[in-house]
Amino acid sequence: MKRRRRDPHREREAGRYAQPIASRELILERCRTLARPLDFQSLAEDLGMNEARELDALRRRLRAMCRDAQLMIDRRGRYGLVEKMNLVAGVVNITPQGEVFLIADDGGKDVRVQARSAANLVGGDRVLVRVEGLRRDGQPWGTVVELLERSSEPILGRYYEEEGVAFVEPERTQFMNDILIPRRGAQPGDFVRVELDRKSTHLSYPTGRVSEVMDGGATNEVRAAVILSAHGIPRHWSPEVESEAREISHVLSEPVLGERVDLRELPLVTIDGADSRDFDDAVYCEPVANGGWRLFVAIADVSHYVHPDTALDLEARERGNSVYLPDRVVPMLPEVLSNDLCSLRPNEPRLCMVCEMRISERGRLSRYQFYEGVMRSSARLTYDEVWEYIEHHGDSALGRNQPELGTHLEDLQRVFTALRTRREARGALDFMAPEIRVRVDADGRVAEIGPVVRNDAHRIIEECMIVANVAAGRFLEHHELDGVYRIHEAPSGEKLEDLQSVLAAMGIQARFDALPSPADLQALLHSVAGHQRAHVVETLVLRSLSQAQYSERNRGHFGLALPLYAHFTSPIRRYADLLVHRALKSVIRGRVSSDHVLRVKGAKSTSKSTHYPYTQENLEAITDHISMTERRADTAVRDLENWLKCEYVEQHVGDKFRGTVCGVTNFGVFVELDDLYVQGLVHVSALGGDYFHFDRRSLTLVGESTGVCFELGHTMTVQVARVDVMERKIDLVPVDIAELDGASGTRRSRARRGRPRAGRSSTRRRRR
Repeated sequence: MKRRRRDPHREREAGRYAQPIASRELILERCRTLARPLDFQSLAEDLGMNEARELDALRRRLRAMCRDAQLMIDRRGRYGLVEKMNLVAGVVNITPQGEVFLIADDGGKDVRVQARSAANLVGGDRVLVRVEGLRRDGQPWGTVVELLERSSEPILGRYYEEEGVAFVEPERTQFMNDILIPRRGAQPGDFVRVELDRKSTHLSYPTGRVSEVMDGGATNEVRAAVILSAHGIPRHWSPEVESEAREISHVLSEPVLGERVDLRELPLVTIDGADSRDFDDAVYCEPVANGGWRLFVAIADVSHYVHPDTALDLEARERGNSVYLPDRVVPMLPEVLSNDLCSLRPNEPRLCMVCEMRISERGRLSRYQFYEGVMRSSARLTYDEVWEYIEHHGDSALGRNQPELGTHLEDLQRVFTALRTRREARGALDFMAPEIRVRVDADGRVAEIGPVVRNDAHRIIEECMIVANVAAGRFLEHHELDGVYRIHEAPSGEKLEDLQSVLAAMGIQARFDALPSPADLQALLHSVAGHQRAHVVETLVLRSLSQAQYSERNRGHFGLALPLYAHFTSPIRRYADLLVHRALKSVIRGRVSSDHVLRVKGAKSTSKSTHYPYTQENLEAITDHISMTERRADTAVRDLENWLKCEYVEQHVGDKFRGTVCGVTNFGVFVELDDLYVQGLVHVSALGGDYFHFDRRSLTLVGESTGVCFELGHTMTVQVARVDVMERKIDLVPVDIAELDGASGTRRSRARRGRPRAGRSSTRRRRR
């Protein structure tokens, strides 16, 4: 028997275990040195182990290393290094469309997972994937080779019984297949929670047990629970987080206030929606003698209460952002912070981080300073109140009841006009299509689906926040901090070519000699303003753009036409903003002088690591994560709204509506119903007795015999044929279907005629 190998980590292991075993580092080092997979006996002999107790402990350690994707055991029972096998470990993410991705542990590119190998995976499972190659878009794809650990999240779905067999149909984005369960006291159609059998693998048929019958109907509570669980969004606080939140002091002591700039006499105001609950920004503006304005943007100082690497901080990082559902908010921070200590309520002292700026008459940011402050909001105003004041030149309830605020609002309007003029001059994109909001009543029913009307009161706050974010980005760059930037990269050449092709098919010429600037795209939007298809063109431009995200490296913001941008203005609801505040505070409280900070004399200095203990590598992992949580929140909100829309449209099955074609695919056309603001699919099989060809470049479906052409922006009358709430699908059929079946090839509705061109893919349907 070989002598026992010397373990450099033996002392550490002895401190952890009564009977120390070979460290993971030693096992990995021996596997690398021997450069081949080893069976258990060979590995034990190499390590010099032969006692039964040692061998049992070694087996447990090897199992743990396999679970943590350091080793993998092959079919011959040999242990090999995962790093040598072209394998990637990570967490499974399933999209609403049923696509499966691996979010890699090492922060590398997401891996598209082959559907067959992922059939019984759950969102949140940890797996090993063998990378097989690259797709045309450069994204790696692979197959699952091993399930490392089942997700601890329960699965939510509807309970059903068929021919004596009980099963649960899981909510989308969580699981691909139905789950077999023992029969229990649930009624078909009930929402239930299911705990998966942990012994099942990704290759076996899934089984589980019902842990809770939630409700027979889709109440607000049930919908929220289903959607949040399906998308892996945390909604409960851990005992550690609750304990830390309870211990936060509500008293603003004199030593704390004495180290801050006192703005309690400055008439700062909050301006938000009527239904807002967290007020994290306040503004004030005044003219300066030599022209221009002094603009104050005060933001709740969350960083004073939430310190790096505490339970509150780690939970906020994990959540990434607050999630705003139609009837509730899932906050990033406990309510004691988001709705109390960090909410800038009127006439209550609050700690804040302040960006004080000089804005020229032409809207240029000429100077800025950041500092810690204490403020007292003079008023909580709503957008509607401010807009009424502006629109009626002060002759409003606000103007009559609080005339002292009038001058300040007029100054805010003037600085907004200057900032807006500069924004237009640099060519920032400005989309006019209204946001569609779903409003829910207390009984869980849709009360209204309609556009949110934006006015200049909204835009005043938007422009004030944008210029403060610009100042924050400049601050990070000026002080050479490893920062968190909000980036929006230019659209790809391929997407722009597709945009040009579709616009050309619509008779709109948009020639870009090179990659267009934001101003070029904005000019395109202006050219179709008022046109019947303006909304469609705007949608196409939006789809051609890249998605905004967070990054530790500045790459500019294409949509805003800004070379530098960071998020500073919402630390209550965005973790990125909290990180930016910490970066600012590391300089404000630092020992290095700066023209861009204001320190109160005698304020205590601290080291950078106290407030901002991050490296670029740390920030890369964090920005990847919070970009993902932002996408996750958007998807969850969209999923819930689609659920509500489907329930709303169920009552209109059989009704007819006028609609606009908003999407064209090889399997049919999507139509947005004009009166309901919801979309449904007219399947190609409902378009008439013809062979239909899909042209990807012009986004059209053309009938081979009739020449009937369906394209974006055309209107048609449709009937609601079927609604599937669980699948979030609305099926429509054309009302004038008889006209589409005419043998003459003529058509009396608005869709234009056309002939298929070479190179089109086709979706064929036999004539009836």
